[in-house]
Amino acid sequence: MARPHPVLAGLPGPGVLDWDYYDKVVSHEMFQGALQPDEAIVAAFAVGYCLPGGYDSGINARCLSFRRRTTDPEHAGICWTNTRPLIAYS
Repeated sequence: MARPHPVLAGLPGPGVLDWDYYDKVVSHEMFQGALQPDEAIVAAFAVGYCLPGGYDSGINARCLSFRRRTTDPEHAGICWTNTRPLIAYS
């Protein structure tokens, strides 16, 4: 699921992503539990997954703000992260 966001401008969406279009762009991995994002850009849901309960969820793309994690304005900023393994495509 993709929400309207400048990172995705010009791409099909928002909403449920067409797997035929996004298969090589969206990873099968997810961020889960650890660092909570300021913005979730792409949410991931796995239904019929091979684990107890058959369901899992997480985030594929997110924005993190370092303004709320530091009192030093020189080190404040925003970082966009995703779960795509970029080295495999370099």
